[in-house]
Amino acid sequence: APSIDAHIDAMFNSILDSFTGANIIIYTPNDERSLSIAKRFDSLLLDYNKTAEKKFTLALLNTKDMLLNGKKTTATEQLKSGKQNILIITSFDESFVNGNLRILHEQLSKDSTTVVYGMPTWLTGDILRLDYVNDFHSHISDSYNPDSPHSETFVFNHFYPENFGCEPSRYAYLGFDV
Repeated sequence: APSIDAHIDAMFNSILDSFTGANIIIYTPNDERSLSIAKRFDSLLLDYNKTAEKKFTLALLNTKDMLLNGKKTTATEQLKSGKQNILIITSFDESFVNGNLRILHEQLSKDSTTVVYGMPTWLTGDILRLDYVNDFHSHISDSYNPDSPHSETFVFNHFYPENFGCEPSRYAYLGFDV
């Protein structure tokens, strides 16, 4: 399976393709894994802003202190009215994600300008409410890309249906390590 860096790169490219110039809030719990992902997103976006004509506005919020430029704040306070907002939640903890999406959902139930980006484990979660995920037009990186231009993937896509009578699932791609 791809590393978390591959997932981050896929989400970063998705943001570049669809939401250039958006207001981005990177929201992270205070654990090492989540913080490293948040810092990677922050670094990629800051590097992009150095040369981009249409820059992102950025806020990196750590739940440990919730400080931005020395002032206490919340993710909701960082959302910009009338602007496309992207909330990247770097947590793998389903209860953390669900609790924060619940709060945001209550506060932003009429706001359709907020898009949430989440971690790949959200796809297989048990308690994450789908109405929250859907209402925020969530983007979650998956662990395979069947449209890959690699010749092995092309051959796999051609022969799998002939041999098994159906299109390959994500588990078929992972099992064949394409």
